[in-house]
Amino acid sequence: MRITCPNCGFSRHMPPEKLPKRPVRATCPQCRHKFPFTPPMAADSEPPAPAPQEPVRPVTAEEPPLHEDRPAPPPADESAPDADIWEALHALRPDEPAKPQTAIDPEDRLEDDPEGESELLPPEAPEPLPPTWETATTAPFAAYLSTLWAILVSPVRFFRTLPVGAGYIKPLLFFLILAEAVAVAQALWQLLGVLPPAPLTEGLGSTAQATVALLLYPLQISFFLFMDTVVNHFFLQLFRGAHKGLEGTFRAQAYSAAPMLLLIIPYLGLPMAIVATTVYKFLALRHVHDARPSQVLAALVVPMVLMFAVAIGLTWVMGTAV
Repeated sequence: MRITCPNCGFSRHMPPEKLPKRPVRATCPQCRHKFPFTPPMAADSEPPAPAPQEPVRPVTAEEPPLHEDRPAPPPADESAPDADIWEALHALRPDEPAKPQTAIDPEDRLEDDPEGESELLPPEAPEPLPPTWETATTAPFAAYLSTLWAILVSPVRFFRTLPVGAGYIKPLLFFLILAEAVAVAQALWQLLGVLPPAPLTEGLGSTAQATVALLLYPLQISFFLFMDTVVNHFFLQLFRGAHKGLEGTFRAQAYSAAPMLLLIIPYLGLPMAIVATTVYKFLALRHVHDARPSQVLAALVVPMVLMFAVAIGLTWVMGTAV
């Protein structure tokens, strides 16, 4: 039989053996409208209303008994329940035409169905929504903060609607501004003596250390961003999860670096930033590429395992050489 959402008109043909065994409230995943649905078996199992009884009259000699043979009523058409259910559901919105069927997500099912046998309609993909940072023509600082807040507060919503095709420049600028803010904070901590100087600037004065850190740190971390993008995209392709190209991977990783802001906290900020950035990168790659969690997890874990194995091998070779 066919189930039709009375609110948005999407319909789904369902085999009789997959119908629920009792009345349920169906939820359309397209418009989230809830409507009652009674399967044919549940409707047939309800007890019929008692028929009104005629008053009994006494039989006289002049009247024949009232026990005459009457023709049996015609048998019920067993093929009608599907049409009746369809009409009962469609009558809630009689003017709404049924829309074409689409593929069904196994997770989108009728509510209150413990056996998970009944499937309904899939949600549509969300409309692409460019970040405020990429569309604002005025107040760029406010647009940057708005985008940063949207990533940190609602990463799933942000990356599900992140469009691909707008280029590399805006995500790269977003990443460089973030890296420069971290560099300024670390240079300040070094001038105050809270953090030790970087190895490359250890022999320089305080002012020279801060200047070099402001210049070198964004370049160093931007190079790491490009290398990490290429490596992760290669393994994402290897596991058949890269559906939006290299640009999609770059945009996902550039914006998923927002938790790197935790690096402004001395000492504790580093482990916190590593964990948070890894989680956000996983969410970004999954929703931008519309990939399965297993594909994204493999694309992130396999390179780290290989790098760890190479590091152990080099350490062992250097140790045996000495």
